[in-house]
Amino acid sequence: MVIVRSHLGGGDVGVALALACFGAGSMVVALTLGWSVDRFSVRALMLSGPVVLTAGASATVTDR
Repeated sequence: MVIVRSHLGGGDVGVALALACFGAGSMVVALTLGWSVDRFSVRALMLSGPVVLTAGASATVTDR
């Protein structure tokens, strides 16, 4: 949460919101994983992880 405070200039509310977003994302994945495994192969799900992470990291890169 150092990034929220130092780089983004957030306070306690910003840290709480960041933690809430991380928790919500984890819950979404946990609740939909069973359905996803039934619908798609495990291999396809495992290979989609790096694609999603790369896309998310690329979307957050800014020029400073």
